[in-house]
Formats: sequence, structure tokens, C-alpha cells
Amino acid sequence: MATVTAGTDETANATTIEGKLFQVAHLINSAEKGLAAQKLSITKSDDLILEGNFTMPGTVTYNVSTGIFSVAAAPYLPTLPFSAGSPVGTIKSTTLSQYFIDVISYIVHWQKQPAKNPNSLTNCTLSFDYNSLEYVGRIILPYISTLGQNGSIIETATEWLVT
Repeated sequence: MATVTAGTDETANATTIEGKLFQVAHLINSAEKGLAAQKLSITKSDDLILEGNFTMPGTVTYNVSTGIFSVAAAPYLPTLPFSAGSPVGTIKSTTLSQYFIDVISYIVHWQKQPAKNPNSLTNCTLSFDYNSLEYVGRIILPYISTLGQNGSIIETATEWLVT
């Protein structure tokens, strides 16, 4: 189980990194409804797999003092209420778009470690194009679906990384 710490009153409050990705992907997908251009496209299959492709705007800044370039996700959904919590948890970004990129980065980092990814799965990809100023990637996330009270459906991301 790839556990992470949720911030106090955090919007994406799952305690696994897979759960956070599941929550944040749904938040972005819901927030993008009605927008002319959607940055994240997700689908769910009958095999209980959430798949998605994304192309999200980014920024590059240069620090003259240190000579270091930094990339960040542009906050393109500014009206969506989102909180990383206070105090923050493992993922500390305060905008939904950067939080999404940080969750993906965390997963990509863990995927490359055999002890944390014993099945050698590559369920997330992420790259940054400096020319177009865009993050590009893909997510594949298995989940389970159960019946809740009063006919509700509960979907939960399946854990595939280990702490």
C-alpha cells in the first residue's frame, strides 16, 4: 500500500497515492465539464480501469540569483475550490493543477523503484515540453466498485505501489 499523509481538511483526502490520483482526476474532470478545451480526458472501462491522457499548461521561470530554471503547472482552474489542507500532508501544492502534477510525479518516482513497484507496472507517464510549455502524460488506474447505502456506488482506487 502506497500510503501518504493527507493534510487537515484537504480536498483530496485519500491516504494512498493511488487514491489521491483517483480523487484529483475526478475533480479536474468535473471542473472541466463545459470548458471548450479539456486538459484531462478520462474514461472508465468495464474492466474497472480508469484511463486518461492529459496535456496541461505549464510555466517556466528562471531565477537569476541561482541560475536555476523551474517548471510548474499553470493554475487553469482558478475558480474551483481546492485545499491542500492546513497543515499540508505529503503533497503540498496549493493549486489543483500543480497538485495533480505532483501526485503523478510521486507515482512516476515510485514506479521506477522495484521495491515499491514489484510488478514493474508503468501506470503513469509524465513529461514536460519546454517548447509548448505543457505537461503531457497518461494515467492507468485500476479501481474497485462496491454498492453503498441507498443504492450508491463507491469507487476506490486499487493500490499497486507499496510503501
